[in-house]
Amino acid sequence: MEIRLANEKDLLNLWEETDNIRLYKRMGFTEKIKDSFVDPCNVDEKQMPNSCEKIWLLGKNL
Repeated sequence: MEIRLANEKDLLNLWEETDNIRLYKRMGFTEKIKDSFVDPCNVDEKQMPNSCEKIWLLGKNL
């Protein structure tokens, strides 16, 4: 059995992430396409995507 200690910030982030996953599944985004470390909506002055924390690119069947 693995035991991990988490601080309050880690637990809050996990809770928010779980809520976000539930929300996107409810909206029909059920297919995880890939992990990404650039946010295409966050660009610099040269219109190049800025790096960010890991985000999921999700897909939805229409």
